[in-house]
Amino acid sequence: MRLRLVLAAAVAVASALALPAATLAAGQATVQQVRFEATTQTDLGCGGTPFTDHVVAHFTFVSGADGSLPMQLTVQLDATDTNAAGASLVTFVRNIDRVTSVVQNADGTTTMTDDVAGVPERITTPDGTVVTEDVGLVVFSSTWDAQGNQLSQTVVREAGPHPEADSGRTLFCQLVLRYLG
Repeated sequence: MRLRLVLAAAVAVASALALPAATLAAGQATVQQVRFEATTQTDLGCGGTPFTDHVVAHFTFVSGADGSLPMQLTVQLDATDTNAAGASLVTFVRNIDRVTSVVQNADGTTTMTDDVAGVPERITTPDGTVVTEDVGLVVFSSTWDAQGNQLSQTVVREAGPHPEADSGRTLFCQLVLRYLG
């Protein structure tokens, strides 16, 4: 859940910043980097009691100089979520997300295919005990409406364990509610 929200936000930020982005040379890639650190009170959309969410992230967005595909987003994210009682979960993300296809559909929706390789999500307890871990390659096909709302997402291909992707993106919230309330 968190990863897809963060990726969408990073792509939006990178797209918004594309005008001042550094073009390396005519015909070469455009690179934009975004780094941030934030602490908020949230339930991350899981419906539980709000908790403290501390995130440190670094995104690198690369596309062709003309915005052509494939576009690539490299994600490094570390987050610690702590409830009022002091229980915590730690999320670790190190992956590369490549958008390989964007199709404008006749009904006004957009279908995007992207492959995510690396560690899309590892959730641990503070002592390092792994609660769940997605590792390897997973290819998604997602359909979005004109307002940017995701209408559907399917897993096209997997290599490696991907319990979060296999759960239809519900495992993250199940774990947040179980460990943080």
